[in-house]
Amino acid sequence: MSTRIASLICLVVSLWTLTGNSQEIRTGSFIAFDPNVYPISGSAELIQAIDGTLSVEFKNDFATVQGTMLEVFLSTDDNFDNDDLKISDAPIGGGIGFGIALTGPQSFIVPDGVDLGQYDYVLVQCTSFNVQWGYVKFSGGNGNNNGGGNNNGGSNSNNTWTMIDVDEGGKPTLTLDNNGQVHIAFLDETNPGFVKIAELNGSSFESTLIDEGYFYGPLDLAFTPNNMARIAYHDHNEGDGEYALAKEIPNGTYEIEYIYSSGHDGWDNTIFIEDDGTEHYLSTANNVEYAYQENGEYIVEDIGIGVTTYKWATDIQVVNDIVYAVAHEASSGDLILGRRENGTWSTEVITLGGRFPSLSIDDSGDIMVAYFKKINNFSGYVELAHRGTVGWEYSIIDTLNSYDEGNARNIVKLHRNPWATSMAYTDSDVFNLATLSIGSDEWNIETILDVSNDNTKLRSQAAMDIDDQGFYHLATHRAEAGAAGGGMIMYITNKTLETGGMTDPQTVTKNLEFNVLDSQGNDLSEADVVVTSQDGLTEINKMSSGQYALAALETSDDEIRVCVSLNTPAIDDLSSVDVVRAQRIVLGLVDPCPANLIAADVDESNSVSSVDLVQMINVIIGRTDKFSNNPSWVFMINDEIKTCEIFNLSTLPASIDITGFKKGNLECLDTSLNLQSDKQSPINWKH
Repeated sequence: MSTRIASLICLVVSLWTLTGNSQEIRTGSFIAFDPNVYPISGSAELIQAIDGTLSVEFKNDFATVQGTMLEVFLSTDDNFDNDDLKISDAPIGGGIGFGIALTGPQSFIVPDGVDLGQYDYVLVQCTSFNVQWGYVKFSGGNGNNNGGGNNNGGSNSNNTWTMIDVDEGGKPTLTLDNNGQVHIAFLDETNPGFVKIAELNGSSFESTLIDEGYFYGPLDLAFTPNNMARIAYHDHNEGDGEYALAKEIPNGTYEIEYIYSSGHDGWDNTIFIEDDGTEHYLSTANNVEYAYQENGEYIVEDIGIGVTTYKWATDIQVVNDIVYAVAHEASSGDLILGRRENGTWSTEVITLGGRFPSLSIDDSGDIMVAYFKKINNFSGYVELAHRGTVGWEYSIIDTLNSYDEGNARNIVKLHRNPWATSMAYTDSDVFNLATLSIGSDEWNIETILDVSNDNTKLRSQAAMDIDDQGFYHLATHRAEAGAAGGGMIMYITNKTLETGGMTDPQTVTKNLEFNVLDSQGNDLSEADVVVTSQDGLTEINKMSSGQYALAALETSDDEIRVCVSLNTPAIDDLSSVDVVRAQRIVLGLVDPCPANLIAADVDESNSVSSVDLVQMINVIIGRTDKFSNNPSWVFMINDEIKTCEIFNLSTLPASIDITGFKKGNLECLDTSLNLQSDKQSPINWKH
């Protein structure tokens, strides 16, 4: 199942079916080309009757807005052209009432001579203005894509899903602690109800009661650098309704604090904790409020997003001392991003109608926001907004057709890691996972849980975290009559669980990138970096991004060999000035800076001598074009001059810094000495 980002489209899972009266049917769902201007949704079927006649049926859930001349065509691709086969005898809906809603079933007879597998697409086109409304890609045929199956989204591909009932309750949030241990916080919103946290122990969960009272979610869970939990939720009974914060203390118990602000606030709580332990809080009242602690007191700020209504969710993240917050503004319907820099908030509109946002910002400040956009009372799009250089770019990832507005809360969760961008999302019928591998433009979508034919429905809340090995850890909750909170918390993972822990050796993935710079900090992307497995137990692939993807059993003790080289002409960046600087090092007139000491030792003898001066002069005057048969560049890895370094796979860092030195190019400033002295330090050359 795939989405092409540039076209703002998504392909929806569909299957060949065979009806009881032996009709053959190909099915699919509508994809809008510009959903903000020309929305279109619903399902369609291409039907071949027993007598061989073909028809296209738009089903009861079909919905769009009227155009001036909407006509229907069969096509071999998703773009309209003059070769497409027109199957509508007249404009849909008579072409009357531009912009009004057009809903319900439609039927079109396909001309004789067309077979079931000849066309894979049906298009809705406004022919008077040559504007495409949308299309359906039918299952089967020449371009069959049945979706489902394994997730190949660039993280761990072991997608045999394990599902565990955690405890009775509702509105779960899931987070891995600093040791990779799974924790799920949840609550019971009845009065009196509870807040609990459950920890995975082998293949089951152990729950701990945190608080009792009258509470509302969604709640949020985060861990401090010393691995103490923080749980945020709304307390109806405290003050006039406040932001409650349960803080774990070292003895394993919890203390409850409150962030007081005027109004009935503390809804839609989210937490972000920085690496230095600074805690940031976001919630809604009649506005969106940001809070932090200063000198032991909580400071609360209105971030300027405007009037909002509880339940549409918020999210917060801090990158490079900038606080980012995202929330739905109720009066305008806008999804808005707030940004706090140097103590001042500014805002910008992301999109109209976005709800339940989930925010992801990488270290470079690249911003993504996943959200749900309502089509009608029962369906909507799962979308992704990316902050480009000139504005926001949008992608429709999927369509949810069993939206339950009364129960829906955080129905979309976004996560980025070095392997992929991942989105978990849910409605009453399905829990889906969409992944986009780094370097790919195609989303892979998997339906993990489908209860569409069950009496017991999901309660439309998604939680997700991904461990360092690339395994997914997901949580949701389903309705269950008589249960505390009206439901059962469910944990879902593609990592094998066993009693006593996750012990089966499994394939894990790591990404590795290199920062290769010269001694002045300039990029050396032309350097050749080679990564190999010492024992041949690790699969290594270089991605288009320049990163390396490594896969091995989690029990592997393989070693990874990293080698770097660059051999440009020896004369490059070499002049008589460099010879003079090297001569001053030989004569002891300067205390050489480390970079010059390395660059001047062109024969790699661990010292700078007259031999180096002669070689540099011979290159300058053209007597030779190289330095003693050695490469023209040397490199420093882990503070040693060497060509190669070996790393243990289990401790392999995600990023390795390498510094290159062009032989003979003395660029840094040496310190002059009054008296001649031997200030050279030995250079340890390793290959």
